[in-house]
Amino acid sequence: MLVKSAKLSNFKIKKIIWCFIIDIDATKTSLIVNINRNTVNRYFNLFRLLIYHKQQEEFKRIIKGTVEIIDKESTVVTDFWRGYSGLVNIGY
Repeated sequence: MLVKSAKLSNFKIKKIIWCFIIDIDATKTSLIVNINRNTVNRYFNLFRLLIYHKQQEEFKRIIKGTVEIIDKESTVVTDFWRGYSGLVNIGY
């Protein structure tokens, strides 16, 4: 069984995963799999939570300790978070 203590069959859980991967919304997924939309939402939220935790683990593994920029001529490569846009105003 894919999910411990799940009341759904493996087939239905795999179908929910498939719909999540190809970005079908919860309402349409509930019609495809023939289960309640709230159940689909719970599974979708579980998938998002698992993805979040996996990304946190990867991030902690990649960046450790203090990161410092010494020269104002340095190129800052970021993930384009809007909070970084202010770096332009202070010379980066």
